[in-house]
Amino acid sequence: MRCGKNVFELNEIQFVKEKAIQSGKWALIARVSQVLGGSIMLIILPFWLAPDDFGIITMFTSVLALVMILQQAGLMEATVQREQDIETVRDAAFWLSALISLALYLIVYSSAPFLSNFFGDFRLIPPLRIASLQIILLGFSNIPLAWMQRQFQYRSYALIHFTSSLVMMGIAIVFAIRGAGYWAYIAGILSGAATRLILLVFYIDWRPRFRFKIYWWEVIIKFSGFVLLEMVFGWLLVWFDNVVVAKHLGSEAAGIYSLAFNFATMAISLPISAITGVTLSTFSRLQNDMDSLRSTYLKGTGLITSYAIPAGIGLSLVGPALVNTIYPGRWDSLRSILPILALYAGFGHIWILNTDVFKAIGKPEIMLKIYIPVLSIVLPVYWWSSQIGLFEFTIARSLIVLVGALPHTYFAIRNLGLDKNYLYHIVRAPLISSGIMALFVWAGIKICNQISFPNNGIQLVYLAGVIAIGGIIYWLTMGRIASDFPRRVTDLYCRSMGIVGPHE
Repeated sequence: MRCGKNVFELNEIQFVKEKAIQSGKWALIARVSQVLGGSIMLIILPFWLAPDDFGIITMFTSVLALVMILQQAGLMEATVQREQDIETVRDAAFWLSALISLALYLIVYSSAPFLSNFFGDFRLIPPLRIASLQIILLGFSNIPLAWMQRQFQYRSYALIHFTSSLVMMGIAIVFAIRGAGYWAYIAGILSGAATRLILLVFYIDWRPRFRFKIYWWEVIIKFSGFVLLEMVFGWLLVWFDNVVVAKHLGSEAAGIYSLAFNFATMAISLPISAITGVTLSTFSRLQNDMDSLRSTYLKGTGLITSYAIPAGIGLSLVGPALVNTIYPGRWDSLRSILPILALYAGFGHIWILNTDVFKAIGKPEIMLKIYIPVLSIVLPVYWWSSQIGLFEFTIARSLIVLVGALPHTYFAIRNLGLDKNYLYHIVRAPLISSGIMALFVWAGIKICNQISFPNNGIQLVYLAGVIAIGGIIYWLTMGRIASDFPRRVTDLYCRSMGIVGPHE
């Protein structure tokens, strides 16, 4: 009978935790770099692109997002999650990824006319066929990148993403300035994917061997099958809104909605990436110690919630004024839907760690049990509300977070052994503190609307000041309500930077 953990097990658990924390800064750099090549690029390009151009981008990126889910087929997660025969599984996953990618490219190329007919815009055919070349490039990159995550090689991982994203964004901006329209975005994503693959050849510490063992392909596919279905259902929740807006409301409405959604989600998810970038690797390495896994999950969710809720509420208040300051008049419609999407993004991140923790404990099928009943409500609401108007659709889409909250919480309690009131304890302090912060931010925005600023630059400085004051008020209030909050944040920062924290 075992009464406790031996020294080796304790050292291994502590090693994994410390590697996860110290990898946080590099995971954040990697995530920031990915966003620079994606969401931030989509936020910068509106200076030169029209909403109609963004509508075309939204159409083919929605299709490619689904194709890339099928391409990955859960192979990256299977590579990270495995604890036995990992090198054999890694090689098998690499070749399976390459074969799937080549097949998917041919399918997309041949189905481009059908998809353009579905969206009612035949301009979609050439950009979809060219942009889908990214599938082949990613097919040879995904498994090496997953292996880097598995080995906590986040420094090289971050450098690869940082460099490729700079290339991606630079090429896209040059093409946009020259008036290339949506082709600027395509040039960017292809150049970034090519750069990433070239850098991987130099940085990866292994070369795939062709090990054709049907048994391991069966093992991978068995695990990946649930992950794949979960990711497809996830696509329906995250991307199907773009599809129905483009089909029912047109390319211009799709461009406006896509930009607002990217703006909201980027502002919330970017700082959180220091945690989410390493969670699958961390949870997977702790899967045999449920106490440590549960503790890590609760701490991570608590820190994420402490940022996501005030950020969502704050952006919903400041967002319309920022739109007026940053973007030209043709993007005015953003002001009505950005506050709604900001609240959705803020509260939706409360359960963001659930997907990774369920995969880590070898139960990816849990996400299917969540998605299937949620989608049975969501998809009809999507289709119906998109035929009324963009504002009504945005409200209906954002209420999804309330629909999915109950099953997410239920399965977390059941499978991780959490207290039934764990969510209340996590959100109580951030909600109270955010409410106090919101009063000051709201007053600051009211004053802003009464002032005639000489130029947009000064108004932007004023808004930055409002945001900073709101952040200070939130920090001080959280320190009063949850006295350990400043210490936890400070310790996480110090340890991620390799510094001995003040409370060690």
